[in-house]
Amino acid sequence: MKELDIVRLKASFRGLPARTKGAIVHEYDGNFYEVEFVDSDGTTVGVLTTPADLLELTEERCSTRFCTNGASVTVILTTLTAQLKKP
Repeated sequence: MKELDIVRLKASFRGLPARTKGAIVHEYDGNFYEVEFVDSDGTTVGVLTTPADLLELTEERCSTRFCTNGASVTVILTTLTAQLKKP
């Protein structure tokens, strides 16, 4: 998993139910990630440091080529928001 990948919780964590989706916003050491979790409307419900073993990858959003081809952060975030709203 890497920054900007879309993940979901395998189990409930700090008040968020299992299967809550989010986007990795920072990788600490491969064991922990800062994840922005959202509800079904795409509204942020928490930004939590989350153990890697509680996360499962749902979609890779940012290949090396994509991240380095000049795409703006706004375009990337707009795409992430649309993907996070999918069931």
